Amino acid sequence: MPLLVLAMPDRVAAAAFPPAVRTELAALVDLAGPVAPADAPADARALVTGWGTPRLDGGVLARLPDLDAVFHAAGSVRSIVTAPLFERGVRLTKAAFRPIAERLTRSETLPKWSVTIRPKDPGD
Repeated sequence: MPLLVLAMPDRVAAAAFPPAVRTELAALVDLAGPVAPADAPADARALVTGWGTPRLDGGVLARLPDLDAVFHAAGSVRSIVTAPLFERGVRLTKAAFRPIAERLTRSETLPKWSVTIRPKDPGD
């Protein structure tokens, strides 16, 4: 199973992922943490970040060669996102992004970089 790491402070992980939720997650993935991203196991495939998670800079990403995705369980991703994250093609998402994601169209010739966001329908 892929390794999912709760990469956030203990107090945030305790509030966002109580024991019952962690048990459910552990049935789907290998679960580790909470730890700082710099202390995540090198074979982590995904991080769950939240309030208080430090930036995912080049040094952190170099330690996590298998990292495919970051799930942000907080507000803005501005505090964690860096250019190396995008340059490496790591997928980044958060629950509040779901309504926007439904309106995304990726370019077939530049799938990693070119995205069109369709306007909201007036009925939405």
